[in-house]
Amino acid sequence: RRTLVRICQEEAAKRMSGADTDDARSQVSNEATPSEPGDLAPVEGGWTVLGFRHDGDVAEFQLHMKQLVVEFVFGEQQRGTFWQLLMAAFMRHADFDWGRDSEQPWLVFGQSASGQMESLESFEQTLQSEAMHHPWLEEWGFDKAKRGFLKTHKHRCAVWVLDQMVRKFECHAEEAGAWEREVMDNWFESDEDSPPLLDRANKFLGERASVRDILGQAIETHSYCAFLVVSKLTAMLFFEDLAAQKRHANAVQGAKFTVGGFRLFVSSDGQVFGVAERDIPSRRSLGVVLKGLRCLAG
Repeated sequence: RRTLVRICQEEAAKRMSGADTDDARSQVSNEATPSEPGDLAPVEGGWTVLGFRHDGDVAEFQLHMKQLVVEFVFGEQQRGTFWQLLMAAFMRHADFDWGRDSEQPWLVFGQSASGQMESLESFEQTLQSEAMHHPWLEEWGFDKAKRGFLKTHKHRCAVWVLDQMVRKFECHAEEAGAWEREVMDNWFESDEDSPPLLDRANKFLGERASVRDILGQAIETHSYCAFLVVSKLTAMLFFEDLAAQKRHANAVQGAKFTVGGFRLFVSSDGQVFGVAERDIPSRRSLGVVLKGLRCLAG
């Protein structure tokens, strides 16, 4: 088993670090999107493996890894709150024309109390639009749930989707139970307004946005690669955070987007993010990387 894990690590690292000039690279998005056609979403529940490529020496790698985790957990001022990132992850798979060349509306308003309410209102209106189509809504029984709400909360659809996202992509039943007790607390049957619930949701997601394990030491190729085990929910939030950081940097004239010395991030459930287009391997090499990561995840 250890030998197999090592082989998977080394092969994935080699493909992530190689100078890949295949034209197929241009077919892969630079955002946090599935890398294989037909991969609509991560598999529900369980753990996923993230592969990181870092250009620099091992001392810088360790420092930048710590900074990366701290920025992800505490960097709301550079993107959105955790619940907003989760809504962005949901909408990434939706069939809805909200303007793909611009920021998603629910990420624009900021992290203040009033800004979050505007974000929630925008998302609620989107969910109730006849133009909104999403494979998960049908799978999760959205129409039936709307008919069954006991209270007519103003943001009931948006909160329902947030609730489903956590329940479907959290790892363990005990965590789903904690979400119900600590955050939802029979919210749909209560008279509580939305702001207190969003505060609890952000606290819950922030406390659980953590790394479970690191698979061995950093592997040196032309650069350094490492592999981390995280929950699927954390992986979704992490890739949305990267995309939001990049959009924030691009919106500032003269700003250069960097993530420490990291250049490439790939998850075993098919999410890919490169700091620049040239950092993303060809589709063929990505296929090898994904096989290696899925071997590690298994």
